Amino acid sequence: MNYSHNMASLALNVLGSESMTEVNNLHEPAFTLELPIYYLQTQCPQNNSGFSFPYQIAATTEQQEIKCAQGINLWRNSSYEINDDLYKGYHRGNLEGRINEIVSAFDFLNSNRDGFNVTVWYNSTYKGNTSLVPTALLRIPRSVNLVVLTSLVYEKQHKLRIMMKMHGLGDGPYWTISYGYFLALSMIYMSCFVIFGSIL
Repeated sequence: MNYSHNMASLALNVLGSESMTEVNNLHEPAFTLELPIYYLQTQCPQNNSGFSFPYQIAATTEQQEIKCAQGINLWRNSSYEINDDLYKGYHRGNLEGRINEIVSAFDFLNSNRDGFNVTVWYNSTYKGNTSLVPTALLRIPRSVNLVVLTSLVYEKQHKLRIMMKMHGLGDGPYWTISYGYFLALSMIYMSCFVIFGSIL
């Protein structure tokens, strides 16, 4: 981890905390309790003393301790093997009672340039999904968000065109809606730029 660019580096890493999540995020327990936040790396520094960074809540400036937690990237050949590893990562899933939880897993199945087909697994053990109490929020790695966003964009691009064809519309309206809008916005922006530039 590049300690000179703490905040920028943290944005690229998977973060975690020992604190339990709550029903709302008015006050995130990871920041309000005096516990360190862990960032996953394939290799941690030998002394692993961590570092702290300041953050502000209202008018108060607090310090948050950040420490490294070692994790490894694994490759599995099938979704069966992924499920098996996920189950064995929980303390009741193996004979030793050892916790070796997996942050997230991705199975890209038969994804290619023409189709995006992915299955995402993440740990939902601590959400408290019972009928007695409300479901707690989960801390999901940012990589899961990226996969979901990519999937949404892919669906919008490909399914919108199909739906328009089902309504009897050709390719013309699709391209007009998709690119004409951005062309109009760009032209308005450039016109304002030229007008205000010539006034000055």
